[in-house]
Amino acid sequence: MGYVVLKALDDFKPRKVDAWVLEDAFYREQLHHQIMYHPSFVLPNCENPAVICGFVTGPGNVAEAWMITGEGFEENIFSIIRQQKRLIEDMMEAMKWNRLHMTVVDGRPEADKYARLLGFEFEASLSKMGFRGEALKIYVMPEKGEK
Repeated sequence: MGYVVLKALDDFKPRKVDAWVLEDAFYREQLHHQIMYHPSFVLPNCENPAVICGFVTGPGNVAEAWMITGEGFEENIFSIIRQQKRLIEDMMEAMKWNRLHMTVVDGRPEADKYARLLGFEFEASLSKMGFRGEALKIYVMPEKGEK
Protein backbone atom coordinates (compact mmCIF):
# COMPACT_ATOMS: atom_id res chain seq x y z
CA MET A 1 0.00 0.00 0.00
CA GLY A 2 2.90 2.37 0.73
CA TYR A 3 3.94 2.63 -2.92
CA VAL A 4 0.38 3.50 -3.96
CA VAL A 5 0.24 6.27 -1.34
CA LEU A 6 3.67 7.60 -2.38
CA LYS A 7 2.47 7.69 -6.00
CA ALA A 8 -0.59 9.70 -4.91
CA LEU A 9 1.73 12.00 -2.94
CA ASP A 10 3.62 12.80 -6.17
CA ASP A 11 0.45 14.37 -7.62
CA PHE A 12 -0.83 15.74 -4.29
CA LYS A 13 -1.48 19.47 -4.00
CA PRO A 14 -1.52 20.32 -0.27
CA ARG A 15 -3.56 23.13 1.20
CA LYS A 16 -1.44 26.10 2.26
CA VAL A 17 -1.80 25.20 5.95
CA ASP A 18 -0.17 21.77 5.36
CA ALA A 19 2.23 22.65 2.53
CA TRP A 20 5.24 23.07 4.86
CA VAL A 21 5.36 19.29 5.44
CA LEU A 22 6.08 18.66 1.77
CA GLU A 23 8.25 21.74 1.19
CA ASP A 24 10.85 20.89 3.85
CA ALA A 25 13.14 17.97 2.85
CA PHE A 26 13.47 16.67 6.42
CA TYR A 27 9.70 16.51 7.04
CA ARG A 28 9.04 15.10 3.58
CA GLU A 29 11.52 12.29 4.32
CA GLN A 30 9.79 11.62 7.64
CA LEU A 31 6.46 11.47 5.82
CA HIS A 32 7.85 9.00 3.27
CA HIS A 33 9.08 6.80 6.12
CA GLN A 34 5.65 6.89 7.81
CA ILE A 35 3.92 6.00 4.55
CA MET A 36 6.25 3.08 3.82
CA TYR A 37 6.41 1.54 7.29
CA HIS A 38 3.03 2.32 8.87
CA PRO A 39 -0.58 2.04 7.67
CA SER A 40 -1.36 4.92 5.29
CA PHE A 41 -4.25 5.83 3.02
CA VAL A 42 -5.42 8.22 0.30
CA LEU A 43 -8.93 9.68 0.62
CA PRO A 44 -11.42 9.86 -0.94
CA ASN A 45 -9.50 7.82 -3.58
CA CYS A 46 -6.17 7.65 -5.44
CA GLU A 47 -7.52 9.46 -8.51
CA ASN A 48 -8.73 12.39 -6.39
CA PRO A 49 -6.32 12.66 -3.42
CA ALA A 50 -7.75 15.25 -1.03
CA VAL A 51 -6.22 13.71 2.12
CA ILE A 52 -3.20 11.57 2.76
CA CYS A 53 -3.45 10.07 6.21
CA GLY A 54 -2.32 7.20 8.34
CA PHE A 55 -1.33 5.84 11.68
CA VAL A 56 2.09 5.64 13.30
CA THR A 57 2.21 2.66 15.58
CA GLY A 58 4.29 2.64 18.72
CA PRO A 59 5.10 0.41 21.66
CA GLY A 60 2.36 -0.76 23.99
CA ASN A 61 -0.32 -0.95 21.29
CA VAL A 62 -0.46 2.84 21.01
CA ALA A 63 -0.85 4.69 17.72
CA GLU A 64 -1.06 8.25 16.48
CA ALA A 65 -3.37 9.34 13.67
CA TRP A 66 -1.99 11.90 11.19
CA MET A 67 -3.25 13.60 8.06
CA ILE A 68 -2.27 16.14 5.41
CA THR A 69 -5.07 17.94 3.61
CA GLY A 70 -5.02 18.92 -0.03
CA GLU A 71 -7.09 20.49 -2.76
CA GLY A 72 -10.61 19.13 -2.71
CA PHE A 73 -10.64 18.57 1.05
CA GLU A 74 -13.49 21.01 1.72
CA GLU A 75 -15.58 19.67 -1.16
CA ASN A 76 -15.20 16.08 0.05
CA ILE A 77 -15.12 16.66 3.82
CA PHE A 78 -18.21 14.61 4.75
CA SER A 79 -17.16 11.65 2.62
CA ILE A 80 -13.64 11.85 4.07
CA ILE A 81 -14.96 11.99 7.65
CA ARG A 82 -17.05 8.86 7.02
CA GLN A 83 -14.06 7.07 5.51
CA GLN A 84 -11.70 8.11 8.32
CA LYS A 85 -14.15 7.10 11.05
CA ARG A 86 -14.44 3.66 9.47
CA LEU A 87 -10.65 3.39 9.07
CA ILE A 88 -10.18 4.29 12.74
CA GLU A 89 -12.71 1.68 13.89
CA ASP A 90 -11.28 -1.02 11.63
CA MET A 91 -7.65 -0.27 12.45
CA MET A 92 -8.22 -0.11 16.21
CA GLU A 93 -9.90 -3.51 16.09
CA ALA A 94 -7.49 -5.17 13.66
CA MET A 95 -4.32 -3.81 15.29
CA LYS A 96 -5.61 -4.24 18.87
CA TRP A 97 -4.55 -0.72 19.79
CA ASN A 98 -5.07 0.27 23.42
CA ARG A 99 -4.82 3.96 22.61
CA LEU A 100 -5.13 6.16 19.55
CA HIS A 101 -4.35 9.83 19.72
CA MET A 102 -4.21 12.75 17.32
CA THR A 103 -2.11 15.86 17.83
CA VAL A 104 -3.22 19.16 16.31
CA VAL A 105 -1.60 22.58 16.23
CA ASP A 106 -3.13 24.90 18.82
CA GLY A 107 -4.86 27.95 17.38
CA ARG A 108 -6.46 26.06 14.50
CA PRO A 109 -10.13 25.79 15.49
CA GLU A 110 -10.93 23.88 12.29
CA ALA A 111 -8.48 21.16 13.33
CA ASP A 112 -10.03 20.97 16.80
CA LYS A 113 -13.49 20.65 15.26
CA TYR A 114 -12.31 18.00 12.81
CA ALA A 115 -10.75 15.90 15.59
CA ARG A 116 -14.02 16.04 17.52
CA LEU A 117 -16.04 15.13 14.40
CA LEU A 118 -13.89 12.00 14.08
CA GLY A 119 -14.75 11.09 17.68
CA PHE A 120 -11.57 12.22 19.44
CA GLU A 121 -11.78 13.95 22.83
CA PHE A 122 -9.43 16.67 24.09
CA GLU A 123 -6.83 15.36 26.54
CA ALA A 124 -3.98 17.84 27.03
CA SER A 125 -2.06 20.87 25.75
CA LEU A 126 1.68 21.00 25.13
CA SER A 127 3.51 24.29 24.73
CA LYS A 128 6.27 24.63 22.15
CA MET A 129 6.29 20.91 21.30
CA GLY A 130 5.33 21.09 17.61
CA PHE A 131 7.73 20.46 14.73
CA ARG A 132 8.24 24.20 14.41
CA GLY A 133 7.97 25.07 18.11
CA GLU A 134 4.23 25.69 18.14
CA ALA A 135 1.80 24.73 20.90
CA LEU A 136 -0.11 21.49 20.39
CA LYS A 137 -3.30 19.87 21.59
CA ILE A 138 -3.59 16.13 22.10
CA TYR A 139 -6.88 14.40 21.38
CA VAL A 140 -7.54 10.79 22.32
CA MET A 141 -10.02 8.28 20.90
CA PRO A 142 -12.13 6.90 23.76
CA GLU A 143 -12.32 3.14 24.00
CA LYS A 144 -15.59 1.51 22.98
CA GLY A 145 -18.12 1.93 25.73
CA GLU A 146 -16.49 5.12 27.13
CA LYS A 147 -18.34 7.52 24.82
